[in-house]
Amino acid sequence: MRPFDAPRSFTLSAAAPAVRTLAPGQALALRARAAGELRVARGAVWVTLQRPRSAQALGDVHLGAGERLCLQAGDRLVLEPIHPRGAPAHAVEAAAFDWAPRAACGAADVSWQTAVAAPAGELRRALRDAGGALARLARGLLAWAGLARQPRAAPRTGALLNT
Repeated sequence: MRPFDAPRSFTLSAAAPAVRTLAPGQALALRARAAGELRVARGAVWVTLQRPRSAQALGDVHLGAGERLCLQAGDRLVLEPIHPRGAPAHAVEAAAFDWAPRAACGAADVSWQTAVAAPAGELRRALRDAGGALARLARGLLAWAGLARQPRAAPRTGALLNT
């Protein structure tokens, strides 16, 4: 496993509409100068988003190819490539994204991502993991019960009986 590179830092502005690529193991810190939209062109990214007037992070968002995230002026975010949904964790590939100014980009878009979509994805993954753990537990209990039902050796009676 390769250690993460130190995050590079860029500012998103109208002059930066080019597609950027992040290799596996890289992280990128960004700040939006104006409202706009981040679009993942290829791969998948984990985004940690923070608002300038908010002391807390707005949350972590998982975005796949074709998905978008609306940003407000001053938003700070960190992007890291991750494995696509449904792929094994070791299947991290390079991610490509672009940014475009968008005056109509509202807070409701970000709220949906951070307040509904991200937690729903986390819950889905947690339930999948819990289901797998429950299945393994059931198999273990059945295997143990099968061993427990085997006849046990009869205890020695000579020393235990009062005759």
